Amino acid sequence: MFLRSTRIRLAGFETRALCLDAPPERPRLLCLHGWGDSADAYKPLFSAIEGEFSAVALDAPGHGEASSERGGARLPQWIDLCRAAIGHYEQAAALILIGQSFGARAVLTALAGDAAARRRVARVIAIAPAPLRLPPWQRVFVRNRALADGLASLSADSSPEQAIAAVVERHRRTSFHAPESLSASVFEDYARHVSIERAARSVDELRQIGEELQQPLSLAELSVPVDIVWGRQDRLAPLSGAQDYLAMLPHAQLEVIDDCGHHAHIEAPQRIAALLRRAGSSGDQG
Repeated sequence: MFLRSTRIRLAGFETRALCLDAPPERPRLLCLHGWGDSADAYKPLFSAIEGEFSAVALDAPGHGEASSERGGARLPQWIDLCRAAIGHYEQAAALILIGQSFGARAVLTALAGDAAARRRVARVIAIAPAPLRLPPWQRVFVRNRALADGLASLSADSSPEQAIAAVVERHRRTSFHAPESLSASVFEDYARHVSIERAARSVDELRQIGEELQQPLSLAELSVPVDIVWGRQDRLAPLSGAQDYLAMLPHAQLEVIDDCGHHAHIEAPQRIAALLRRAGSSGDQG
């Protein structure tokens, strides 16, 4: 599989676009990863759809090879990036948006608040979108800042190499149902983008994100067809969170994947590819 890596400026951010090329008549995917990840997380899915779809995965602000975040709340910056990307790639036929976790929340929110963006998008696949009600583990951090600060101070006592290794190992243990079945390159790509600075503030970032995710959310205007994909063994965002999204999205349907954790595009790329093919063959493109 050949992927092009290009630099692009969107919404004031310099970022990397990881591109899978296909004939121009093929549908194009626009993909946004979750918190702490990078565009590289979509490589397994790109391998599964090679030749059938063209695709672009972007590094979100402060992630991968993108420029740093601006001060203030993170989610609005991701939303700005998403809307700018939709406008940039609007010439593509049948633009399909894929977002995962925090990236899925950004995609859904970007479309719900922008009628022009909705007109340019045929479909959304939201993989384990950040839950509307925080899971217990994240509520603890939000309600007890002292605990988050205490955990952060423990990591501060580690060497840079130990701190980065700890973040990667936590990702491996909590994000996947069967990490031992995945290619080593998945974790090598992830580790490549974990800076010493991000490792040091990773716990506090979880707290800050949790605070943002508790803000009111309205998806009533989102008329684009949405496939919500959730791993049955997701430990970071329990499957029960899918029902909250289904209640808010009149045009959504749920696809549950067994033996899968928080990253279905990595653990079950063939299932996501099959979902894309079904949507195309049924003619249901919005």
